Amino acid sequence: MRLQSKNVFIAFAFTASAIFFCLLSVRFAEPDFSPLPEIVDIGKIPEKPTGTLRIASMNCKNYLSTNRYTADGRFKRRWAKPRAERAAMWKLFDVIRPDVVALQEVGDEAHLDELAGDLARETGLAFPHRVCLNGRDTHRRIGIISRLPFETVFRFPEEEIMSRGLLGVQIPAGTKPLRIFTVHLKSKLSRSAEDPECAAERLAEADYVGKELGRSGGEYCILLGDFNDFPESEPVRRITKNCGMRRLNLRDSSGETWTYRYLKMNEKRVFDHFFISREAEKFKLPNSERIADEAFARKTLPDGKLVYASDHRMIFVDFLFPQEAGR
Repeated sequence: MRLQSKNVFIAFAFTASAIFFCLLSVRFAEPDFSPLPEIVDIGKIPEKPTGTLRIASMNCKNYLSTNRYTADGRFKRRWAKPRAERAAMWKLFDVIRPDVVALQEVGDEAHLDELAGDLARETGLAFPHRVCLNGRDTHRRIGIISRLPFETVFRFPEEEIMSRGLLGVQIPAGTKPLRIFTVHLKSKLSRSAEDPECAAERLAEADYVGKELGRSGGEYCILLGDFNDFPESEPVRRITKNCGMRRLNLRDSSGETWTYRYLKMNEKRVFDHFFISREAEKFKLPNSERIADEAFARKTLPDGKLVYASDHRMIFVDFLFPQEAGR
């Protein structure tokens, strides 16, 4: 009888221990926020009407040579963006088919040339016109690639005010000269106790951008990029105040508005914005302001792991400008 009771007690103790450790694993295991395996609903791919101009922006997440850990865990210096991430970018471009793209976190002109070459080979998209801006941040730059020629390039490095500057191009949009500007405002990472999230620095950058576009933005003007701040933040609001441009409300096919996701914590934020002048807005196609679905920018590796083109999603808007007679 004692032996039976002892066996029962041991079994009970073992079961209780197993349950306890299971609960521990649920409590302390790193949460898995990976999306479902790669499935693209063809019906959700945004149609691009004939004759329209699709203008996009994307933070490329270190499309440059930098210190990285490779897939097999080795540390490499001055290493390129992983091929799997670049392949996810090719897939995204192939789905969205933009005409002009403002890019953030690119290395230099050589990296833009590499991206354009890859896109031509993998998707058939040609971006023969490219420009990159050299600012105070000599590692992560802003750039613009386009299938349309640049009539003018506007460079505002402003190294004392902005870490990455303000870059713009003028392109022929039918009978209208359209000016497209891009920025990548200072991130919230800071080493200053007086400005722990770089709010003051970002506000100074936004002030400069808004005032400069108010002077030289032109009648038909677009500003887009990574602002590293929320729609209701003072830097984003200051853009509208200083140059009179309107911020568009972007959504994906499911109605979600986030453009940046910190995968480790599954934090989703609206950091990428699209501003437009009143005159340019007259030629915007209704309901064309979009955020690319996350499924368009990820690849599934043979081991089942999901790889993303970036931690930001592409934003884009379609326009239909009047064409010259006889064209």
